[in-house]
Amino acid sequence: MILLIANDGHHQTSPARLDDRLVAAIFRALTPPAQPTAVADWPPKAVNPGTARVSTREVEVLTRVAAGQTNRAIAEELVLSERTVAHHVASILNKLGVSSRAEAAAHGVRHGLV
Repeated sequence: MILLIANDGHHQTSPARLDDRLVAAIFRALTPPAQPTAVADWPPKAVNPGTARVSTREVEVLTRVAAGQTNRAIAEELVLSERTVAHHVASILNKLGVSSRAEAAAHGVRHGLV
């Protein structure tokens, strides 16, 4: 869950909850579409260990999560089972210390992972 609080310098609004789907839609609008991986791009670049403890495959999944894709769509695109994608998403949430896909996407954008 993400809370939004506005402050104009004089007044502060009460916290408002933002729906995870709304946050994902915002990230989709602000994030350029993922480009297909060419054979020349293999193997994927290593993740900077200073920004996160996630694997390269988890970054691939996180990028698609941030784009608002479902586990099924991610599985089809990466040629994985939905169960494997769900495992990767759970691992990403655990490693980043967040509780939702939207928070993981926000963390990924803030830290340059996606």
